[in-house]
Amino acid sequence: MPSLPKTHAQPEEVQAGKLTGPAAD
Repeated sequence: MPSLPKTHAQPEEVQAGKLTGPAAD
């Protein structure tokens, strides 16, 4: 899992199931 800024999850990431949206702290 790449180090992405925990400000807001990208739509692609959410659809991929990698993150859980903005709450992916």
